[in-house]
Amino acid sequence: MIKRKIAMTALSVLTIILELLPYGAICIFMDDGGIEIRRTFSYFSLVPYGYANFSPLITAVLSCVILVLCAILCFRKSQKLNKALATLSGLAAVISFMPFFIGFGFRFYGVFAAVITALLAVIFILALSLKKREIV
Repeated sequence: MIKRKIAMTALSVLTIILELLPYGAICIFMDDGGIEIRRTFSYFSLVPYGYANFSPLITAVLSCVILVLCAILCFRKSQKLNKALATLSGLAAVISFMPFFIGFGFRFYGVFAAVITALLAVIFILALSLKKREIV
């Protein structure tokens, strides 16, 4: 039980570290000659948000909340806290995959974004796997 909680905390720290790196959020700009210029940004950057790519920043904020919930869950047993963690991590995983869903495609979704989505999905699965009797 405690191993899963520590694993969730470690995975959420790793997720935030990957979100801090300037490789996760992708924007594609056009120069005067019509040539595409691909730029990558941190999930915490406001540049993708300003160009209508909202999911990286929302995912980053949710990841910070997930880290706080994981840390609290390590020291306090609460079924409601675990449900909140499972809900937020599932929501964050779906939101982090939104650039692909809304039509941007794989051009706006890179390897770092895929790893971040996978880590959030693993946190979601681990939160769901904590049984009620283990938490209460």
